[in-house]
Amino acid sequence: MKIHKYKTMSLAIVIVSLLTAIFVLDGCKPESGLEEKPQQQVEIPQPEFYGFSVTECIEDEHGKSVVNDTVYAVAIDESSLKVTIANMLFNCCWESFREKTKIVGNDLYVHIFSDDEACHCECPRNVEFTISNLVLGQSYNIHILKGSYEHLSFKVSFEMETDMMLVYGNSFISDFSASDCMTDDRETTFENDTVYAVAIDESSLKIKTTNTYFNCCSEEFWEESNMNGNEISVYMYEDNLIPCDCVCPRSVEFILNNLVIGQTYKIILSRNEYEYYSFELVFDEDTDLMFLIR
Repeated sequence: MKIHKYKTMSLAIVIVSLLTAIFVLDGCKPESGLEEKPQQQVEIPQPEFYGFSVTECIEDEHGKSVVNDTVYAVAIDESSLKVTIANMLFNCCWESFREKTKIVGNDLYVHIFSDDEACHCECPRNVEFTISNLVLGQSYNIHILKGSYEHLSFKVSFEMETDMMLVYGNSFISDFSASDCMTDDRETTFENDTVYAVAIDESSLKIKTTNTYFNCCSEEFWEESNMNGNEISVYMYEDNLIPCDCVCPRSVEFILNNLVIGQTYKIILSRNEYEYYSFELVFDEDTDLMFLIR
């Protein structure tokens, strides 16, 4: 009987061990339907630019008339926006253009360049391009640059119904001129320059300098300008292909048009690409200011 008892106990121990092992192994199995699956990341495509073009001059006056940039932004399908910029001033001798684009988050940049030789005039042209891979309901800031300088920017909340027109009252320059040398002596010392800013009507401001130094032998002068918000940049150029070994003071004059009464403007004057002087003013019909450049 004792032997039978021990055999029974041994059998019981084996059965308990087997049941325990089965329970443990069954507990290690993943529950049905709860297996972890790798998460799939949805990639949002980056906006892309295509169809870039710049027209020939659309008038023969070479920028003598004051024209406003007009931006048209129209959705052409559920992910594409066609942008047209009318009356954008470029050098009138440029025939070929190229663009460089950059994307920083929702800021889209279009830099417009030309490698052609420039001449001393500007004319309005139309610029076109299309942006694809846009997301419905998303807002984008679109920046248009001439070379490295921002010309204008605008914000678009992209929808299937997007059809917008923006008119920019840019302060284009008229009546630009530079005098002959105001002294016969070729300067070795430099007098202080003075800038006068005087309102001539309810939307125009005359700028005049008195001692701006240029090369003595330069005979032709011209300007280029751009506007970024209320910041107006004026670049004064001279034809110094065969420069003399001297400089002389000249008086420079021009008129800024399409200004808004009560608006604050920052005006930046540059000789070639180098900043010469900058100042701020609140435009009013009675504006009559003088700035001394030391």
